[in-house]
Amino acid sequence: KNRWNYFFHNNTMGGNKLSHSKVDSSSSSSSSSSPSSPSSPSPLSPEQNKKTTTKSTGSTAVLYHHAFLSILSLIYFQAFVSYYLQYPGLNSTFGVEPVNMKNINIFGAEIFPNSSSQKSDNLNEMVDMIKLNTMEMDVDTFCEMVAFVGGLLSLVCASGLVQHGLLFFILVILYYFLTAISGVFYSFQWDILLLETGFLTALCYAPWLTLRLHSSSSSQNHDHQQHHLLSSSSTTLGTHPIRLLLFKLMFMSGVVKIQSNCPTWSNLTALEYHFATQCLPSPLSWHVHQMHPFILRLGVAITFIIEIPVAFLLVSPIRSWRIVGAYMQILLQILIIVTGNYNFFNVLTILLCLPCFVDDYYYREIEGGNDMGVKHIENDRGETRKSWQQVIQWGKIQKVIKHTACVVFLLWSCHSMIQFDYNNTTSNAKGFWRAINVRLKMTKSDCDDLINQSVPFLPPLAMFFLVVNATHCFFSSFWYDRQQKNRKSNKGNNKTRWISHAKISITILSYLFRFATCLLCMGVLSVPLITLTPELQSNQQPGLDFFIRQWSVGRSYRIFNGYGLFRRMTGVGQYRGAISSSIGWAGLHPSIVARPEIILETVLGDDESDSNHMKDSTVVKVDEWRELNFRWKPGNVHEKPRQVAPHQPRLDWQMWFAALGQYQHNPWLIHLMDKILNECRPVLNLLDEDEWMSSDSGVERPQQIRKIRARLFNYDFTRIDTEWSRSIPGVDILGGDAKADSDNALLKDFFSWPDQYWSRSFQREYVPILERGNPSVIRYLSASGYKSGKCIDQWSQRCDVFEAASNVRVLCNMSSWIRDQYISCNVVAFLIIISIAFIRAKTTEHGTLRKGDGNLGDKVKNE
Repeated sequence: KNRWNYFFHNNTMGGNKLSHSKVDSSSSSSSSSSPSSPSSPSPLSPEQNKKTTTKSTGSTAVLYHHAFLSILSLIYFQAFVSYYLQYPGLNSTFGVEPVNMKNINIFGAEIFPNSSSQKSDNLNEMVDMIKLNTMEMDVDTFCEMVAFVGGLLSLVCASGLVQHGLLFFILVILYYFLTAISGVFYSFQWDILLLETGFLTALCYAPWLTLRLHSSSSSQNHDHQQHHLLSSSSTTLGTHPIRLLLFKLMFMSGVVKIQSNCPTWSNLTALEYHFATQCLPSPLSWHVHQMHPFILRLGVAITFIIEIPVAFLLVSPIRSWRIVGAYMQILLQILIIVTGNYNFFNVLTILLCLPCFVDDYYYREIEGGNDMGVKHIENDRGETRKSWQQVIQWGKIQKVIKHTACVVFLLWSCHSMIQFDYNNTTSNAKGFWRAINVRLKMTKSDCDDLINQSVPFLPPLAMFFLVVNATHCFFSSFWYDRQQKNRKSNKGNNKTRWISHAKISITILSYLFRFATCLLCMGVLSVPLITLTPELQSNQQPGLDFFIRQWSVGRSYRIFNGYGLFRRMTGVGQYRGAISSSIGWAGLHPSIVARPEIILETVLGDDESDSNHMKDSTVVKVDEWRELNFRWKPGNVHEKPRQVAPHQPRLDWQMWFAALGQYQHNPWLIHLMDKILNECRPVLNLLDEDEWMSSDSGVERPQQIRKIRARLFNYDFTRIDTEWSRSIPGVDILGGDAKADSDNALLKDFFSWPDQYWSRSFQREYVPILERGNPSVIRYLSASGYKSGKCIDQWSQRCDVFEAASNVRVLCNMSSWIRDQYISCNVVAFLIIISIAFIRAKTTEHGTLRKGDGNLGDKVKNE
């Protein structure tokens, strides 16, 4: 009762002089009644304690806010840098997938309708041009400058110099432009997630209005406090859409695995394939792949728990519940980071967990944590002790109830989703570990029931929490202003007072706009949840048509989307035979890994040797095929997987997707092979083949590429000699059977780096043999929208198409120079921005200290 009375009659963001004087009088009377103990410590008044707690929590919220914006800016910086580095070989005019400016439009209207082409006599190519106002520029220079400017603006945001909402909008627009024109290489879900996160941050979380209230008298201090209350609470409003976005990402990623009816997810055997079949394994993937099947299946079960039931904790109004959910999500993402290469996706997901640690003002003030209504009793020695009423207080009981409810919810979730089975009566250890198994209890129908029962209520409930938070903070500021107007010392300059009230009015309008945008975004981004089941799609709630229309518009610009990561496990081999006691584990089929991988092979030669062999018909020449090495994807079986995240090598990733289908569905692969045949320098830079780079130093090329082909292999990690590895048919076991019964040797093999990481077997020809100038290849590429022909040897040669001393030529040369000095430019820009941010932080710190000392003096004088 005392907590609620204090909450409604004393505002937490500023001092209430009326109630404070009452507390001071009571404190002075109690002090005068005990003159024999002048040195006894005087307890803080409820007002002082509350203000101290609020100040500390507010500072933490501001810290989370700035950290979120800075880390998101760094993610955008990495994305722009990754695009910039791969642009010449991937999306330039001479790349694998040239950019298409016609993909950019606003409400059906093209942004660059006056684009044209110019022919270069030196390059024998048509160079695409775009017209910016009265100046023309080639597409490659324009895209490079967009990526460079995006990276520079990201560094500015990351340094903390400027973290305005408009700047984040610019970053979203620039990255959307680059991904929309770049085709299949930039159509991943994490690219869309980055755009959606940036859009929500720009609209709902980043500051748009920054007004400083300079007051010279203590009578105007309450204006500053009211402005600070609205500004701080406006920051917390933006956390609600981001939490809902994190819930949507994790919940949809979890339920689609169960809805897909994939046997690897239903039997919890997905991790027995995942580490070897993921796009780009990490250096630790081989070691984790050797773990016991029970541990891997338990890991899948824990993944389901974290992605489905724990996701509900992320949108809870109780901060301690959100913290538990956020920590579990962070743990999952860290494990994915160390066992795989998923660019910036995992770091971005961890970043989305950061707003879960921020307090909601309406709930934080109820939690309080003060000693209101608690009596302090003085003993014989003059020491102050607390009465028994303080031991049993509502705050502690409240914490126990919250923590107990959270633990009960997690235990109930585990019991509802997973079950442990034991199917053997053998008492020895080996029989126990072979018989024990963990099983998924939740079926597809159970998952659909969970979705149908929770999704219709969760988004409206999350929006209700937002309304409560916004309403409480808004009216609390007016309640505080009403209290302050009753002060006796309400005097000051009328002009200064008028300016302060005008700024507060603008702040209120900005606060209301932020509240409306957050509410709208929460309604729009929750639309994909209703597509999870046919029942939700047929029984739509009233009022959803408006949000569905806005979601359709936002989806066309990649700022709103649904997610479903790893719906089905790939690289699953088939075992044709009966399950015996020595095959499989815990009564399940053996987990046979068959990772499909495309291997490109070439034949080197020169024109003279070919003509000689053509003249001498008696000589039969056998082509000597040589395998091409990529920088990151598996190829050489002795090559150790490497860590490349947060950078994403798009070509290596897309080769993994191409191996899952046919080359007819991946025309860019034929274009890649044609570029390699013509020895296109920007494309060859994407490969791990330094032999063709020798022309940079003036050395003549050894031989030219005459033929190229693509072959499909099945890859699998090699295994250490364990009982569960021997139960899988066809695996390549290292060390033989000599170490089978040696635990020390087993641990040594597990923690050591093997000489051979992969084993592979040939499957079929993926693409037949291609030769340079093949008419059928030229026709196929032309029908697919590509051009076949020679490429440039130097990236700077693309500028030769323009007239000397023209503006376009100058910009093109400047772009080429920036690329040559790219690392140096980034280092210099980063050091300059960090130095300015450090100076600004020090200046702000000293100013805050001086201001704090002045406020402290005024407070002491008033008291």
